[in-house]
Amino acid sequence: MLTMKNKLTLSARSDLYIDESGYYYIGQSKYKFFLVTAVLITPDQRELASLLMQKWRNKHLTNPYRCFHTTDFFENRNTSLQSAKPELSITRNFNNAIKELLEFLSYIEFESTVYYVDIPTIRNRLKIDNPPQDGNGKKEYSNHLKESFEELRFAPLDMGIKNAFDFHHKYLINDSKSVKNGYINIESHHQSDIRLIKSFHRYISIYPKYDTNILGLRLHNKKSLDAGIEIADLISYSSCQTLRFSHRLTDELKDIPKVRYKILKQIRSELRARNIKLYDISGDSFKYKKN
Repeated sequence: MLTMKNKLTLSARSDLYIDESGYYYIGQSKYKFFLVTAVLITPDQRELASLLMQKWRNKHLTNPYRCFHTTDFFENRNTSLQSAKPELSITRNFNNAIKELLEFLSYIEFESTVYYVDIPTIRNRLKIDNPPQDGNGKKEYSNHLKESFEELRFAPLDMGIKNAFDFHHKYLINDSKSVKNGYINIESHHQSDIRLIKSFHRYISIYPKYDTNILGLRLHNKKSLDAGIEIADLISYSSCQTLRFSHRLTDELKDIPKVRYKILKQIRSELRARNIKLYDISGDSFKYKKN
């Protein structure tokens, strides 16, 4: 097992990277879990990560100038975009590529935590029936959620984002002798972008000091070559699959070749050794309030 660093170097700036896995709408039945991954990394470490990731892309991917997305790397899907995916330059090198990727990560200092929500648990807390399995009644069910629950329809995202902000905020104010600040970074996901901005304004209305430490919000598209986004994506994806493995959600794992299950478990094991934990926040308050 690789020995990975688990302490972030003190710096005047630490940026937050947020990544999502699953789907946050409480009325969906496709995925059991929704996850939000928070990664803290300083600019110098992100620069080091960028250099190492570019070296890795050059060696292992057919297109080294396309952002690495773990789902494209691990899953076999028959889509029109298949040819555009950052596939391995030599397929048989999959195991070596992952081994080298984890080795590069061991050289980089960053901190991360994963927060997850059990969607059926949220529906149970709100006393909402599970969504219909067939087409009958889906429209009525969706309309009922819109009319009766409004903002709570997206509670899993709000809960995850709030915890990510808490993680960042606590680090920034941890040392009262120095002033630390940073950017908030997230990969753009249409509707969740709006939710993120709303969540940020709701959060700083309760914690105004956090706002003074934030330099700005950055929304990255799928083509952004940002190592922070790639690290958050890898952690989020492998954590999500770990939960699916442990709950035997075979239907949610159907796109991953079974020969790669073991590799995903190895990634999660390496991350666990680095003290990157998964927290079930399904019982958290639906409202933003001080801890």
